[in-house]
Amino acid sequence: MSKRPHLAALYSVALLSQIGKLDHLKTSSIVQSVCVDCQSVADVPERLISLIPTVSGFEGNLPCLRNPRGLEAGLVKAEQWFASGVRVCLTRQNQKLQSITDCCGVVFTFGDIGILENTLAMIVNSRVSRKICSDTPWVVKTIGLADYATKNKWTLVSSCGSIPYLLVSWLAKGRSAVIVLDSTLPFMGSRRIRENFTQEFMNIFDIERTLFISQFGMGVLPNAGRRMMNRDAMAVSIADVLLPCEVRPEGNMAQLIMSARAKGKIIFHNENSETISNSCKTNDASLSWASRKIRFDKSADFFPKSAHPENPFADYFFHYTRACFGPWPGQSWADYLHELTVNDVGSQHEAVDALRRILKEKRIRASGTWIRGAYRVVSFTERPPEEFDIICKWRRGLMRKTFEPYGIAVKRSVLIKKGVRKVSYGSEELFKNMTDEIKPYFQKASSSCAEWSREKEWRLIGDLKFNNLHQSDWFAMVPSLIDLDHLVRTFEAEEFRILVFGNAVVEQAGNQSQSHTNKFVTIS
Repeated sequence: MSKRPHLAALYSVALLSQIGKLDHLKTSSIVQSVCVDCQSVADVPERLISLIPTVSGFEGNLPCLRNPRGLEAGLVKAEQWFASGVRVCLTRQNQKLQSITDCCGVVFTFGDIGILENTLAMIVNSRVSRKICSDTPWVVKTIGLADYATKNKWTLVSSCGSIPYLLVSWLAKGRSAVIVLDSTLPFMGSRRIRENFTQEFMNIFDIERTLFISQFGMGVLPNAGRRMMNRDAMAVSIADVLLPCEVRPEGNMAQLIMSARAKGKIIFHNENSETISNSCKTNDASLSWASRKIRFDKSADFFPKSAHPENPFADYFFHYTRACFGPWPGQSWADYLHELTVNDVGSQHEAVDALRRILKEKRIRASGTWIRGAYRVVSFTERPPEEFDIICKWRRGLMRKTFEPYGIAVKRSVLIKKGVRKVSYGSEELFKNMTDEIKPYFQKASSSCAEWSREKEWRLIGDLKFNNLHQSDWFAMVPSLIDLDHLVRTFEAEEFRILVFGNAVVEQAGNQSQSHTNKFVTIS
């Protein structure tokens, strides 16, 4: 299409978004009619007024389509979209797009639509465990299949909604790619949406060689599950070659592959047992997990003589780490995928790797994840190591433990001077009545999955930087000498104290490390 019908179609999308009662299918159906009938933006408002009652059954005066200010705002938005590179395409006008179903005849694109003329290949993965490393079978196979596609000069079809898709997108960087999205193009969203998408994902893509495509315009969208299924179906339908990697039998991807084969698409190694899962293997996420019990033994060596005589831990708050699936806080997806593919130390993002990162950066990064109001805080607990089992639970929904026995202990007096405050546990009503100053310290007392008040949490707003602490103010904690070895092997001459729960206390890590034979804490 030339500029005029493209702009007319985008103008209709901008105006329809002001109504807010149309689902994406009805919106797309109306936009398709505009693409066919309207060559000028001047014709769009009246055409919409006639179409909306017929297509949607929605009756009303539609003041937004008669208000000069609203019409002008819609046109400005459409011109901005067009200038940025957003286009509306009729599926019937492109051979690859004709096979897409359930999109009412139009798709929304950003980038060079000519990329669709290339031979398109899709690496097919079912949903996988979030816990991965460089030698996870599907990761190894995906890298090999991406290399195979490159050798054949195929353009990869991918997305950015899951780790398998993101890995393929990362492997395609530097070459042309088609990215199928499961929501409205971010380039059509607000400034905040565009900035968030750019910050999170754009360093994965080569923007000059990437075509972004979505069947979802503005309007009320289906739930996330349905959108992801539609995205998968769209990606399979436009691909010329399918490269099955880790596909669950009887799953959605397996059904899509069977349908694609019936339509004559090329399926590479579809029957190869090495590229298709023959069974749904049970992983740690489906197993019950019992935390290890910790028995406390006093040690006169590690703590100063001024420590509490019965419990030297009483003078400290504790920050326990846990596994992180995906990028660390503050780490980009591109950096994470790079360290994963080159097998960097710590790329598995286990709890011990989180502690290693803290010690290397010499700070604990604040995070707003799971914090009401998204306030960026560092969380501590009063629970010492001998009470660790009270707060260490398996979170089935997150596929990880709440905490693991690795972390940092910091003197209470030091943290109190820095502004750490005790969390207030309570109901939603308590949060509503709080002032803005104390809302960062709110936590719901309990939920269907946990008793949060058992954590005895304290919070510090912002990062905790160790360069502002004296060496005697804090120490690191690991549960065994094996973990200690894994932790310190990447350090050289840096000095910090590490408490080993197994059978040693190490006061200096790296080349100057010194071990003590006395037990401090024993795990049983």
